[in-house]
Amino acid sequence: MDESILNRVRSANDRLRSLVDLMRGALAGRCQFGVEEMRAISAPLSELSPLIADAKRLRKIQPELDGAFEAYAETLSDVQTSLDQVRFMLLARRAQIDSMRGHLQTVGRWADTLGQTR
Repeated sequence: MDESILNRVRSANDRLRSLVDLMRGALAGRCQFGVEEMRAISAPLSELSPLIADAKRLRKIQPELDGAFEAYAETLSDVQTSLDQVRFMLLARRAQIDSMRGHLQTVGRWADTLGQTR
């Protein structure tokens, strides 16, 4: 068996798993998850794209890859779920910021009005 293919799948899976953990930490407020981390998600996906396209053939000639591909599929599901949760968190944060902006504008108008009456 070509160990390099198995190692590539496992390595990509490990990197994605650590990014899922980072997203979960950000959702719990324990760390930050920013643009660089979002970009980091695409690297393992891009690297494995040719292997995934050829997965059916690879599984036939290297049955040992089944477990690695299954683990990768599970991780992709976790990535999708976590990305959805991060998206909702960002939408909620945006709504909160918009609300605060509206409040500040109202306070600003009150302050202007107060200044005009003095």
